[in-house]
Amino acid sequence: MSRLPRLAVLIEAGAVSQAPSSQGPSRANAEPQARGYAGAAALVSLVDSGLDAIAVVAGGAGLAARAAARELGEFGLVDRLTVLPEPLVLRAGPGGRRPFTVLGGTPQHGPEQLPDQDAIVLVGRHAAIGPALRGTPAGPPPPPELAREAGGFFGGVFHPELEGVFRVSPDPELAGPQGRWIGEYVRGRYLLPSRSVMVCGAGRLAGLPWRGGLVSRPDGQAASRRYLRALAKEIRRGHARASRAGYPLPVPAGQG
Repeated sequence: MSRLPRLAVLIEAGAVSQAPSSQGPSRANAEPQARGYAGAAALVSLVDSGLDAIAVVAGGAGLAARAAARELGEFGLVDRLTVLPEPLVLRAGPGGRRPFTVLGGTPQHGPEQLPDQDAIVLVGRHAAIGPALRGTPAGPPPPPELAREAGGFFGGVFHPELEGVFRVSPDPELAGPQGRWIGEYVRGRYLLPSRSVMVCGAGRLAGLPWRGGLVSRPDGQAASRRYLRALAKEIRRGHARASRAGYPLPVPAGQG
């Protein structure tokens, strides 16, 4: 009997400087806390989609880990938070395909390893989107138009080259809906448009700010509202495409 794919939400464990910040402690603490809340929001959406998903952070004392634990505790999902020693390393199988392996710690101290995962969700701007997929042979660069689209509406969530690798915004208000988008796709209930449509940027919102390939919330909520409205419309269109195609599963579950 087939099962649904396993997913791991990797909350980026960026180093937090201990030196005083010129912007004040609240600004220095805001980014890792936001990643923790964003990762939790994405996980809640994935679990609500009926998927076997966990959240992973490196080191148990960080702000991101505490924020994720606090948020997941409110939903009764704190048991889905896994803490691994730093640093986190993400490895892909041959050709950059599943299964994905997540390890924490150094070889000298015996790294801890998660069970193989069928898909990975990265939170925020994450080095693992490319170089940290160690063990993946270097392939040809993507076409220029696809590389440009990597920062667009679809490419901001769906990795343009690696099936089963996704990312969500570090803004919790956006990470939750993006997690639902991923969940609908992985379940086969949403189907992406053709690559030509994605490359042309159909569905991208004019004037919406993007930073590092991720939509960011500016001062005020107008841009976020436009993005979320466009996302809701695109999910409805993808539901119709999936229905016509017979609900194909894009990320098959592994064995066992």
